[in-house]
Amino acid sequence: MSNVNVKNTCLATGMRYPCVWSGSGSCTRYWTSDCITLNTNGVGCNNLRAISKTLCGSTDAHLCQRLDDVFVYFPKHRRNHSAWGVDYNTSRYLWGSEYKDMYALCAGCRNHLGMESGAIPDWNITASSEWKRGRASDGRLNGVNGYGAWVAAINIVGQWLQVGRKEMRKEIMNE
Repeated sequence: MSNVNVKNTCLATGMRYPCVWSGSGSCTRYWTSDCITLNTNGVGCNNLRAISKTLCGSTDAHLCQRLDDVFVYFPKHRRNHSAWGVDYNTSRYLWGSEYKDMYALCAGCRNHLGMESGAIPDWNITASSEWKRGRASDGRLNGVNGYGAWVAAINIVGQWLQVGRKEMRKEIMNE
């Protein structure tokens, strides 16, 4: 996974991309102005570590299964223009020049993707759990149908809302 692959994958799906560093405060060494600026909530400069803290409760991104095979744009680095990623199975950080068919970390919509308009069907919105009156499909932007918001069945760290099937996401994200 090269930086070009990560960047083009995100742009092709109507999204933007974060750099390996957040771009906030003094965290600009591995960041460029075309990357999203993220708040790492005191975790440090590294976006993958901050996202790992949110998803898995630990800043050890290489130990976070949800980030397995995910690569992030890594500007200003001399190693073959590689993106930088994690491999949960080997508990290692990876240089993208050595890997293919992985996932690109993308965020922030550039274009409307159909969550508000209903172009994305209800069956294509899933969640880790659902409260009886806050289904996953109720998590639409400015939603008025149903409960008006997705609500997790239990209030614990790690609950998630996913738009799109993994099979579809993998096909879009492949190199």
